[in-house]
Amino acid sequence: MKRRIKEVYPVSVFIKEEMEARGWTEKELIKYSWLRPAKIKLILEDGMIITKPMATGLARAFGTSMEYWLNLQKLWYLGLEIAVEDEAMELRRNVIEQKEGKE
Repeated sequence: MKRRIKEVYPVSVFIKEEMEARGWTEKELIKYSWLRPAKIKLILEDGMIITKPMATGLARAFGTSMEYWLNLQKLWYLGLEIAVEDEAMELRRNVIEQKEGKE
């Protein structure tokens, strides 16, 4: 049975949405978060994992909690894990059906 989860997104999507809502550029996010430019670039472009210090900076910038950003990260990975497990179960089911069809 395939599990249904709500669509989840990487943390970078939420950060970009928050920046857009405020009319911020990367420079402004750097200024308000106190994070290094290289870290912001890695988060936004490469989907770097959010660490506690990064989550603290994002919380400072957006007026949220550190836990908010860490929980978004956890939800993203949970969604990926479920999707991979479901795909693996589907592949196993197909292999079993093919074997049964040949017998």
